[in-house]
Amino acid sequence: MAERSPTYVFVSHDFDNLLALADYVAVMKAGRIVQ
Repeated sequence: MAERSPTYVFVSHDFDNLLALADYVAVMKAGRIVQ
């Protein structure tokens, strides 16, 4: 079985901070992923 990394949800308005912490970033607007 392949080893998996944990998944975290991190909410922030500081986009530069998110890019430093995450491999993937989703941008949400009105409850939907837009980017």
